[in-house]
Amino acid sequence: MILAGGKGTRLWPLTAAIPKPLIPINGIPIVQILVDFFKANNYRRFVFCIGYKGDSIRNYFNSTNKDLGITYVDSGEDADMLRRIVDCKNLVSDRFIVCYGDAVANVNLPNLLNFHVSTGALVTLTTFRTRSPFGLISSEDSGMVHRFREKPLLPYWMNIGYMIFERRALDLVKDETWLEFLDKLVSMRKLYSFKHTGLHYTFNTESERQELEEKFNDFYDIMVRGVLHEG
Repeated sequence: MILAGGKGTRLWPLTAAIPKPLIPINGIPIVQILVDFFKANNYRRFVFCIGYKGDSIRNYFNSTNKDLGITYVDSGEDADMLRRIVDCKNLVSDRFIVCYGDAVANVNLPNLLNFHVSTGALVTLTTFRTRSPFGLISSEDSGMVHRFREKPLLPYWMNIGYMIFERRALDLVKDETWLEFLDKLVSMRKLYSFKHTGLHYTFNTESERQELEEKFNDFYDIMVRGVLHEG
């Protein structure tokens, strides 16, 4: 399941014309890179959760990737993530993966699946260590600086998608938000985190998109051609 319904407002005006998942990285839409990664891992069935400019995504994949089985579910432009997932409940298997349509990572899918099954989780989130976007300073009370670190890794992990769901987890959803749903799973001890230590890329600004283009060739080799698998 690929979440591809958001408006991508931070990338305006690029997203005035096309939805964020179709924004190209060296000519290839980022969502196509994600699909290529799953194809390289022998996945062939996809559900696209569309919304904002959903027809553009539908038209793109209807004219390409004809070897895949693709279904589209449009929950509207303003639906939140949990509603989009629940709306696809009757189209997925008993266990399925949910990804963001604007982020890619070379997650080791067999290891992720084995971890999920071994824990008995209802939902497993793939997480990636966060990095500060700022240089951080440590100083004495006097103000004297004794350490400066440029954009260091932080002791926190963020959800990067590649989430494995047991379909029965969706039976627990009532009238609640995504965070409330996660809190419910936490209270049940049924939410787990798979820590990914390989590559992860997304972008929220044009400058970040350009930075990703500079890394594209090596990145695409690792993501799709299987040069390296980590996490």
